[in-house]
Amino acid sequence: TETNFSYGQPWWVDGHGFCFLHTRYENGRRFLWTWRSPDGRTWATPQRLAKMERGHYQVSALREDGVIGTAFNVHPEKGGLNARTDLYWAQSPDGGQTWMTVSGEALELPLGERGATARVRETQGELVYLKDIGFDGGGRPVILYLLSRGFESGPKHGPRRWATSHWTGERWRTREVTTSDHNYDFGSLYVEGDAWMIIAPF
Repeated sequence: TETNFSYGQPWWVDGHGFCFLHTRYENGRRFLWTWRSPDGRTWATPQRLAKMERGHYQVSALREDGVIGTAFNVHPEKGGLNARTDLYWAQSPDGGQTWMTVSGEALELPLGERGATARVRETQGELVYLKDIGFDGGGRPVILYLLSRGFESGPKHGPRRWATSHWTGERWRTREVTTSDHNYDFGSLYVEGDAWMIIAPF
């Protein structure tokens, strides 16, 4: 298939096939889509996952039991595509056919109106740069991201702050980890039981 997609993140889920998470550009906006296929050759009609304001960036992960999770931000109308704020979570237990909140509440797609039921945290206009996702010993998500006061490089918006948001089973618990000096410093999160490790340039 030849079509419009960017930032593709395909996942294979046993019993369901491929779930292809990606961004589609529409008139300068970046909306999240999900696209399913049993074999990588025949594809269902793409489904819009989120359509808030000027669009989104995302990172995604596949849990050992086949649940797909995606963490994403939103580009608010004010500030253009350099603005990226707030943090959201959605997950699918069936290869992208249905989506729900971390607590199992069904989500009506596409998510709009700032997707309040899927929101992990409001960042009060601070920019959110998504980095990675892990799952704790109970299968609960941990999102790794960086917070910044501006999109330009250089010291005036520093220090950039690394943070995690972890679903405890009852609420999202957010903790700041350390600082960095560039929005695009990138790192990986490794969660093994109660041990969390971040490998990144600090």
